[in-house]
Amino acid sequence: MTKVSFADGNGRISRLLTLLLLYKAGYIVGKYISIEKIIEETTETYYDSLENSSINWHNNKNDYSYFVEYYLGIILSAYKDFSSKIKYITNKNMPAIERISILFYLSY
Repeated sequence: MTKVSFADGNGRISRLLTLLLLYKAGYIVGKYISIEKIIEETTETYYDSLENSSINWHNNKNDYSYFVEYYLGIILSAYKDFSSKIKYITNKNMPAIERISILFYLSY
């Protein structure tokens, strides 16, 4: 029987729930751009912001602004990425296969 590993399970669930809350608030960029991928590319900053936001947590004197600022930056980055790709999606003068190829290339 294969053993399944769930590394960073709590983080993945919290990011998934955050994505759901963003959808409910009208921020749909996560449907088109992988917010998880952007976070993965900034893992060190992600954990630093979590750590800084947790200082004095046990005294109820922690400052969530570190993590909020980080996450807002992630959302902004996702919208910038989406904005750079939308011009290819909407370009009707370019064959569909070419648009898809460019978008695929830009995603990696």
